This record gives sequence, C-alpha cells and structure tokens, in this order.
Amino acid sequence: MRPKSQNVCQQCRSRKLGCDGKAPACTQCTLRRIPCGGYPQDFVFVPRTNSSALESPTLWRTGAKSTTHQKQPSKQIKVMKTHQASHSGVTKTNTSEPTTDIIYSRLEHDICFIVENYSPLYSSMPAESNPWHNQICGAWVEALPLLFAKGQMEAFLASSIMSFAAALRHHCLGSDAIPSQALGLYCTSLGLVSAALQTANGILQVEHCAAIMCLAVTELVFPTSESSWMKHATAVENFFQRVGPVPCATGILHKLFVGFRPLILINSLLNRRRTFLAQHEWTTQPFQGQPITLMQPLLSKAACLPALLERCADSEISVDVADPVALEHVKADLITVLQAFKDWESAARSQSSSPLSWKRLDAERISDPDVNDLWFPDLATANSLTYCWAFELVVLRHLRFLSRTFEVKKPSGKLTCVQFPPETLLRHKSVELAEMICDSMAYLMQPDMKLWGPASAFFTFGTAFRTFKDSKPDCSSRLLHCQRIVDQLAKRRIIFPEAHEFFSE
Repeated sequence: MRPKSQNVCQQCRSRKLGCDGKAPACTQCTLRRIPCGGYPQDFVFVPRTNSSALESPTLWRTGAKSTTHQKQPSKQIKVMKTHQASHSGVTKTNTSEPTTDIIYSRLEHDICFIVENYSPLYSSMPAESNPWHNQICGAWVEALPLLFAKGQMEAFLASSIMSFAAALRHHCLGSDAIPSQALGLYCTSLGLVSAALQTANGILQVEHCAAIMCLAVTELVFPTSESSWMKHATAVENFFQRVGPVPCATGILHKLFVGFRPLILINSLLNRRRTFLAQHEWTTQPFQGQPITLMQPLLSKAACLPALLERCADSEISVDVADPVALEHVKADLITVLQAFKDWESAARSQSSSPLSWKRLDAERISDPDVNDLWFPDLATANSLTYCWAFELVVLRHLRFLSRTFEVKKPSGKLTCVQFPPETLLRHKSVELAEMICDSMAYLMQPDMKLWGPASAFFTFGTAFRTFKDSKPDCSSRLLHCQRIVDQLAKRRIIFPEAHEFFSE
C-alpha cells in the first residue's frame, strides 16, 4: 500500500487533484484563488466511547485535596509559571513558583473576564432561562465556566484559556503592539494543545475542542498569520464531524457547536469546500428540543452554499471546456438558494411582532452624518440579518460570474430553461445589500456590544467592502464610508482578515 504523500496540500488532497507541493501555496490553489491548506499532519478526531479508554493526565484539580494528585500541581506550575496572564494582559516571568490556589484564582478570574468582555448577554435573563440566548454565537464562552466547574482542568485547556484572556485584555486596554509575553503564552498553548492531541491516541474530549476554539478566537484578536484561524476552525470542524450530531444537542457540546458553527461555515465558504453541515442530520438533530431561533435556521439554509461555490470554482478553472448544461444547473441552484435567503428574511419579519430593523432618526445618528444608520432590537437579530445579506452577496457575485461565462458557452440557437436576471439588476441588488451591511456597522460597534459585536462582522463587512470595490467608481462615496469604518475599527484594535479578497474573480 502506497503511503500518503506529505507534499500534497489539504485542498488538493480533499479534491483528489494533482499537487506540485509548492510553498507557501501550490499552483492549483493559486489558480483557484483560494487559500492553500498547507501540508500539516492530520489528527483524527473521534468521540470517547469508553470512559476508561483514556485517562488523560489531569495536571491540577480546582480546589482538590486528593493525595492522588498531590504532586501533579507542580507540573501545571512548571508549565504555566513563565507565562502567567496578569490583569493588565502583560505577563512577567516569575522566579518563585505560585501555589495551586493562586493558579486556581487566576484562571477563575480569566474565565470571568472572558465571559464579561467577549459578548453581551441577549437580555438581563440568565442564560439558562433565556430561550433565545443560543442565537448569539459568541455565547459559546459560557461553556468555559462549566468546564471549570467540573473540578479539574487540563494544562492545555488552562493555558489556552489564559492565552485567550491575555489577547482579550490586550484588546480592551488599547495596546497597539502585541505584548511579547502574551504572544509567548499563545505559542506555549499551541505546544501544549499539540502535545495533548498527540497523546490522545485519537480519542478526543470536549476539552480539546474548547482549547482549539480559544486559540482560534485568539488568532482573530491578534492574528499571527492571515489564515491561522482557519486551521483551528478546520480542527474544530473535524472534531464535530467525528463526534456526530446527536451529542451536540445538549450540554456543553451544544454551546460549543452553536458558537462555532458560523466560523466553520465561513471557513468552508472562503475555501470553497463543501461541509458536513449541509447534511440533513446536522441541520436538525443538534437543535432537537432547543428553542426556535433566527440564526440557526439561516445557517442551515446557507450550509449548502460552500458546495455550490466549489462547483463554481471548478467552472472558473476550466472555462474553456466548461459544460454549458452543468453551468446552467449550477446557476439554477444558486438562484434557488438566493430565493431561500429571501424567504427566510420575509418569514422572520412577518412572524415578528415588532420591526427587526429600522433607520435611525437624524438626531440619533452616531456614525457618518451622510449615512442612515440601520438599527436592530438586539445583537442576535443584527447578526442574523447581516449574515443573510452577506450570503446573498456571495450568491449574487457568483451569479454575475456564471452569467458572463454562460453567455460565452451557451450553444447558439439553444433555449435556456433558467431565467437569468440582467447584469444591471444583479449589480444594483448587490450594492443595495452591501449598503445595508455597512449601515449596520454603527450598531455593531457600540461599546455595549463588547468585542463580539464588531468582530462578528469580519465576514459580512468584508463581503460588502468587496462589492463596493467591484462597483467603483459608482460607489466611490461608499468606499470612503467603508474606509472610515476600517479606521474606526483599527482604533479599537480590530483588524479584519482579508476575507473579502477570497471572493475576487
């Protein structure tokens, strides 16, 4: 049996394409204009089937006094003492070993800081009694106190949480430069998580997933590279795929799945790679017994979009030999998905007893005086609508491309069975949706929205910005508005990945 070649990138391996193994990006990915997945070793994520199959070394217990673990806290201290997360987000090497109680207190404080400063509560109701709370994808951090309350914490998870907290403090305190100690803590956490994955022997637990999620968000707060967060998102995707949909319907796994589902979907969209989230069981079983929400049905409708973009990417790379019938089918499917997004928004507005969005009055405007700020009743609604508009923009962009391709390839004299909107209509609708997304940024950038408010717009705002760039010079004033938003975000130390560039033609 021939072993797998290590010089085949993850994108080419998944598509079964020939890969030349070039670094940092292979020729296939370069031609497709998608980020190259690189050549990392894959980890296999499988659920725990036997509680005694793997006794992961618990490096310290929160408040435990058992003699079985008397020597284990020193291992935790040894790992963590060089990178302790201080209240200022800047760490210093401590030559004296802190006690277990001090580490316990610091970690508990870090978790409280993350929960209080990462995402706002949907309402003043407790999360467990608020039926709408799982709409806010940033609420996954509320799983961290539950993991902490289990009475034990693995070193790799504790380090990842402390790294996340250090990055969040860096953001909240307004430091321009990334503290070297915080970056060192992140690198230490990467090493600990990597070692934990290696020693897990393929049997991973929810703690591994939570640690990787913490590292992924840390990358979004201060990115070390343009696509590092994608690698973490892919690891989380593999974890959930192996676990299956049924365990994700309750408890900590449900919080983590709901919280990271958008990033998994966005990662697949940007890579134009189909995702398991489109399977029927993944759009139904994780939500059985859960309250009906706005965001989750929308994401279920959007889960088929990465597969359509993959088919579009295959058409882009072989336009000269593209099958007109196949192109027509792709276009028909895109139109169907586009209509599904419109139907979702119409149903959401008709079923709501109050407006889901409205223009603020002139006296209330807090952003550009020449722009009508769009306002929402809550963050969950704002996220849901802006994501819907961004998904529509992605569909419209690829419809415009396939329209031009189909006109070239359509056999002469052959009637088409699909009615294609005119190019001018597609362009006008695209600009209209992009304007609504940009007009929503003032709401998302409010201080009360904490980090998650503006950070949740990295995909939606990036897609809108790309639309205006494609439509210049007609959208020159809108481009200036977008640049002002970028400057405002930069002042708050929020630098978006260039997500919108992945949708360029």
